[in-house]
Amino acid sequence: MVAGPSAVLLTFARRGEDDAMVAAVGLLRQIAPSVVAIGTPVSARVMERLDLAQITILGKGAPLRGVLREVRRRRPRAAAVVYSGPGLDGHLKLEGLALLTGAPRILRVRPTHPVQSVDRLRLGLIVWAKLVQAAGCLVAGAATCGVAWGWLRLAQRFAGGDRAGRA
Repeated sequence: MVAGPSAVLLTFARRGEDDAMVAAVGLLRQIAPSVVAIGTPVSARVMERLDLAQITILGKGAPLRGVLREVRRRRPRAAAVVYSGPGLDGHLKLEGLALLTGAPRILRVRPTHPVQSVDRLRLGLIVWAKLVQAAGCLVAGAATCGVAWGWLRLAQRFAGGDRAGRA
């Protein structure tokens, strides 16, 4: 990555994010002269047109730990998370990445909405709440599978299937 003050663009580039990405880069260039981006292969086509200092595509040989270490070493002034729609749901990975970059200023960029600055503590609480919600969904799914498996085993026993195939 290039040296000097920087800002970080974080995006997965779903449909409709092109304009939001352009707006985010414009705003980040006002904060720092150098803008680096972390995205996916889907976002690469848009990021290549934005004249960024560095583009890192996750999943193409760039391990997340190394990318974060390099970004943190540069001490970015800001990180911008680009959202795919007007809502703020989802994007747990991007919000977590924004926190892990160590940038003191975090921006939320949504299509057709003004850019919103979010406090690191507030975003940390949001990420924590989303992680708890995801863990709750995993526990509920595991419990449902366990009950279904138990029910099937019980039904098999009542049907005499536990002795089937034995001589």
